[in-house]
Amino acid sequence: GSKSLLRSNARVVVSIFASVAPAPMAINRFAARHSDKRLKHNLADIGLSVVCLLLIFSMAGLGCSKIACHRCQNDYLFSLRYLFFIKLLMTKTLILQSAPALRAQWLDTCLASVEAWATQANYAYRFIGDELFDPVPVWYLEKVAGRMPIAADLGRLLWIKQLLDKGEADTVVWLDADVLVFAPALLEIKPSSSCVFGQELWIQKNVAKGVAKGGKTKWQGRKNVHNALATFTKGCPVLPFLIEVILRMMKRVDPDFIAPQMMGPKLLSNLHSLADFELMPAVGALSPDVILDLAGHAGLRHGGRRVAQTSALQTLLGLQTEPLLAANLCSSLLAELSPDAQTQQELMMTAITALKAHPEGLAL
Repeated sequence: GSKSLLRSNARVVVSIFASVAPAPMAINRFAARHSDKRLKHNLADIGLSVVCLLLIFSMAGLGCSKIACHRCQNDYLFSLRYLFFIKLLMTKTLILQSAPALRAQWLDTCLASVEAWATQANYAYRFIGDELFDPVPVWYLEKVAGRMPIAADLGRLLWIKQLLDKGEADTVVWLDADVLVFAPALLEIKPSSSCVFGQELWIQKNVAKGVAKGGKTKWQGRKNVHNALATFTKGCPVLPFLIEVILRMMKRVDPDFIAPQMMGPKLLSNLHSLADFELMPAVGALSPDVILDLAGHAGLRHGGRRVAQTSALQTLLGLQTEPLLAANLCSSLLAELSPDAQTQQELMMTAITALKAHPEGLAL
């Protein structure tokens, strides 16, 4: 009786699953061949949705059969475990990025690395252009007076809130356009709290100690919070708080004294000392001196002047608590590498190539 019913229902579910399971794979194969990126991602999402629905119906059918057959508390708990697993399958993580239409070529390499990683990790991916600033209040934009990175600090938060409120994702991960993912197989976004930010170890010359014996430069590392990685989950109380704080700060601040990182890393670093945010050291930030080391031009600055120095890169890796898997390449500081745009492009591509040579992560 009951065992026969369970076996019968199981056979039916397996039969249905086997007959339609090739559909999402066919959809994804078609998507992979298509040249339109937006259509490609939409088709890939449809394929993933079909898989999830198949699993839901399969497990729900088996779970219901088991309840009908046995009708006991243990089987009820058995079905709850199925439902919990289904919920995990339906949890959606969305990667959000933005960049202007006119941008340096090396930024396209960074953007492509993030999109490829998102696909590999089965995360949804969304790219937006200047519409990043659409939800930013007009008065805010007028006050920043063209300093768009400061407007982007608020714009990303407003976009993340909209996407979460609309139910388009359960977790939204913002990554700056100049973030390079060079160890995609190892990078996972699994927040244990409602929000996660990146952690940087900023390497710069130690001015107080100057130059040591033998002409070698002394380096120091400063640990900060950065928002080149900003992850928020649905219902996160920190997200609306940050939006409100940034709006209040902007209303009060003198427009002539708005620091470049005032609404982003500086605000988060100060709050972190009180709130102890969850941070990801694996997604760091590289100072110009570290980038020069990666590019093989350590000691070169402005016009080819060379000074003897120890490695800024070694200093960074010596302070890292875990391997670097992705890094913010800090495009706003390109002028510190060289005043020439072509030289900047060559240095950044050389550094990117060096990072990509470490799919296992960058560590000592």
